Amino acid sequence: MKLPTQINIGHETIKIEVVPTHLSYELCKEEGSFHSNLRTIFISEDMVNRGGASLANVLIHELMHAIYWLDNLSKDSSEEDIVNSISNGMTELLLRTELLTFINKELNYAKKK
Repeated sequence: MKLPTQINIGHETIKIEVVPTHLSYELCKEEGSFHSNLRTIFISEDMVNRGGASLANVLIHELMHAIYWLDNLSKDSSEEDIVNSISNGMTELLLRTELLTFINKELNYAKKK
């Protein structure tokens, strides 16, 4: 299973784009980033090629940023509000998208290495 090109969270469609590694580090100095104004997660090509648990982790991390943004959380949000929002969002992603299948594939790939 390939990296999805988009994923729905609630009423939003979040695009997932692979960017050349050098560009990823120039733009955000990270292997992945979520840009709310574009509703897009960018993941470095190097990370996608590496695959496995690292790729699954970066994708989940960026999806959590998207959930944080979608639920309009901030540094002033309580810990309980943040945890509740993230757990609700991740449950929705695991139930209503192909994310669980993708994560299982990547984690099984990592075990075989």
